[in-house]
Amino acid sequence: MRGTSFKWLLGSIAAMALGAAPLHAAVIITQLGNQTDIETNAAHQLSDGGWRYSGTPKTYDPSGDNVLGTDGFSLFGISSTYTSLPSYVSSVSSSLATFSGGAYAQINDPTTSSPTAPSIQSGTLYLNGVAANTEVQMFQFTLTGTVPGSFQVGLLFDNVDNGVTATGNSFRITGSNGGDSGLLSVASPNNVPDWYFFNITGGQAGDVYTVFEDTGASPGNVLVGGVSFDSPVPEPTSLLLLGVGASGLLLRRSRRNREVAVV
Repeated sequence: MRGTSFKWLLGSIAAMALGAAPLHAAVIITQLGNQTDIETNAAHQLSDGGWRYSGTPKTYDPSGDNVLGTDGFSLFGISSTYTSLPSYVSSVSSSLATFSGGAYAQINDPTTSSPTAPSIQSGTLYLNGVAANTEVQMFQFTLTGTVPGSFQVGLLFDNVDNGVTATGNSFRITGSNGGDSGLLSVASPNNVPDWYFFNITGGQAGDVYTVFEDTGASPGNVLVGGVSFDSPVPEPTSLLLLGVGASGLLLRRSRRNREVAVV
């Protein structure tokens, strides 16, 4: 029994040192908030700001670089060139229809950070004509490999132009291994892109997370334009201390085994 407990402890310490969740950690999904109207210039150039331009301060940015989707991202309804998943996400999938065209807003091109680079036209996952107070499964993403102890999920919303307005009322994220964010209400759509943020702690490889959108009191259309992933950058000092702590435990265990052998 002691050996099993000790192995679990060492595994947890090693996982934390690598930025991963401790073994068998409880999954916690929390709402963070939003950053609205992130692309406001009619030309939609990077110099205006936007989700990938570091010159625009980000309300929620665990990586600290003023860029959303530092770990990775997926934009819906447009070329796969604009999908770059993080190492800890194996797939993003949905059964909903996708669309990209003149009805969707121009957003910062995620492949460049140049202030003069042209923007790209966004797209969406969507379902039209949804009844009031109905929750729709928008998409799922699956974790793989070494998962950060916590990471941020951002959802692109209100990226519809030309007077076509999404009527979604709130987002929610749940996990197959536990965790439920509850409903995060969206701001009144005004056809200027917004981002809505959640934090996931304790996720592990194999977990599947589902993003839902609720219509609220009025029937209408549910849409989501993309997803971003960000996580804190581990501090070198913290990693060193964790490594020293793990080494100390191993040394102590080794000495104890030798003492038992002598007796």
